[in-house]
Amino acid sequence: MTNSSLEYRRNKRYNVNEKVIALSFEDICRLTDISVDGAAIRCIGKSNLPSKWSLDILMAEASFHVTIPVKLVWEKSVRPSLYSTKFTKCVGVKFDNLTAENKLKVEYLIKLHDGLAV
Repeated sequence: MTNSSLEYRRNKRYNVNEKVIALSFEDICRLTDISVDGAAIRCIGKSNLPSKWSLDILMAEASFHVTIPVKLVWEKSVRPSLYSTKFTKCVGVKFDNLTAENKLKVEYLIKLHDGLAV
C-alpha cells in the first residue's frame, strides 16, 4: 500500500482471514479487509456495479451474518496470480447508514481479526 492510498482511510483497516465471505450484487466475494466504516472485497469481475447495494458478510465458524448497505468508493480489475488468466475485481465500499445492530456486528468482526491490522 502506498502512502497516497493511506490518506484516504480515516480508520484503521484489519485484514480478514479467508473464511469470511461476502455476497455482493450477484457475486460471491472474499472480504479482504474491514474498518468501522468500510471494507474491501475481491470478486470475480462483474461489470456495472451499482453505486449502492447491500453486502452480506458471512463467517460459518462463528455463525456470523450481517447485511450492510454500502456505497461504491473504488473498483479495479486485477489478475489473481501469474498463472491465472481469470481476472477478478477489487472493490472498496463505504458502509451506508449502519443500524446500531450492524455497528455491533462490524465491531465484533473487527475484534475477531484485531491481530491482523493492515
